[in-house]
Amino acid sequence: MSGLLKLFVAVCLLSSVKVSAQRYFDMDIGAYTGYEHNIFRASSNSNTRIENGTNEFIQSGFFQSFDYDSRFKIKKGHHRFYLDGELSFIIYPLVSEANQIRPKFKFMYSLRPGKSFSLYALASYKKYNALRVDDQGDEFLLQRAFEKFEYALRYQLRINKRFRLKVKPSLIKARFNTLSNRIQYYDAYGLKVKLSQLLYSTKKYVHTIHFEIDAAHRNYYTGLDSGINGIRNYLGLNLDYEIDLTDKAGISFSVDVMDRLDPSQNRLGYRQILPSMSLELLNDKVRIYTKLSFTHRRYKTLLAGKGSTEFLVQNYLKANLTIAYKLRKSYELFFKCSAIDRSRNQVDLATSFLPYDNYKIKIGITADMF
Repeated sequence: MSGLLKLFVAVCLLSSVKVSAQRYFDMDIGAYTGYEHNIFRASSNSNTRIENGTNEFIQSGFFQSFDYDSRFKIKKGHHRFYLDGELSFIIYPLVSEANQIRPKFKFMYSLRPGKSFSLYALASYKKYNALRVDDQGDEFLLQRAFEKFEYALRYQLRINKRFRLKVKPSLIKARFNTLSNRIQYYDAYGLKVKLSQLLYSTKKYVHTIHFEIDAAHRNYYTGLDSGINGIRNYLGLNLDYEIDLTDKAGISFSVDVMDRLDPSQNRLGYRQILPSMSLELLNDKVRIYTKLSFTHRRYKTLLAGKGSTEFLVQNYLKANLTIAYKLRKSYELFFKCSAIDRSRNQVDLATSFLPYDNYKIKIGITADMF
């Protein structure tokens, strides 16, 4: 009898969820075409064969990409369930080894018992196969494939009308192939603490400042059954100042400072500073977003080259521009371009971390299907 009673209660609970829960579904698809210079981010200073004045490692070409993005949400009382899925195909007709497939999935649950407190739990997975230089400065410069699992909690507390606090502990497990097809793994444990303060607010202007501390520990393995063969420790500080000019424009200034320690080899540790600025303009038809950033990275023990007495210094200059025009209610025309320029204090062809430049331009259309 008790078993039948439990079954009856379970059916009643499921029925009540079906009736009272609110469901939302959204799906976007997009198609783009464009051109990318230096797809593999090779250096023009590489000691490679030159034919007809062209470096054989620097390959450029046109591409087509297709994107799928879906979002599903269930809302019931204080509970929220989210399931997001993304899938991208990038095809280079003349450089087939650069073709990419990028799936990404995320599940998140949130509990909001009141206006002042919320709790989030999430799990995500993403993967891509592409030869790319690692901007973080690892010795694994070219990655053939990369996949990552992330598990995280996030606590969000609204202290009062002006202060908000976010705390996010996370666990990351990643697997990637290097250029020599050697499989590598790493586990990362991280903690982010972010404090936001509303400084000034009127009908036309909103000024907000964000301060964030980001710490992470990463262990590298050459195999699942092998011991640790590399350790990275990260500590970052971020200061972000946002100005919202009504609901039609916004500007942001940010400064990141990060230390990376390499206690296992005492070789690849560095300190970097990254100032950036972004601007967004929008109206009923047009949305424009642009961002400019500069990274100055100085290694603590790695010399710039053989026989050099200077430590290696790298600079990254990055720029992005997106222009979106709404054709109809559910269709938008996009133009996007991005550029990266990496330089260093000395060029030694016998070392890694050589300079390179890369830019990409694409145009396409997206459709909101629901």
